Amino acid sequence: MLIHSVVCQSQTYEVVLVLEDDGGYSASAPGVPGAYSDGDTEAEVLANIADAIAILRESEAEAANILEEYWRASQPDAAVRLD
Repeated sequence: MLIHSVVCQSQTYEVVLVLEDDGGYSASAPGVPGAYSDGDTEAEVLANIADAIAILRESEAEAANILEEYWRASQPDAAVRLD
C-alpha cells in the first residue's frame, strides 16, 4: 500500500494506492466517498483517481445547487418588491 497526495481543483486529497496481483494498481481517496479507480501504472492510476475526484466533486456541487433551488422555490415569499 502506498499513500500519495493529488491536487484536484485547488485542493489536496490523500490517495491510497494498492498494487494488485495482476500487476496493476487500484486507488481510493478516503476523504471522497465513492472515489475509486485503477490503472496499469502508478502514473495512470493517479491521473484516473484525480479525474474521479473531480467528477464526484462536480456532481456534489451540482446536487447542492439543485437542492438549494428546490428549497428556495418551496419557501413562501418573505417580501414582495414593488419596483
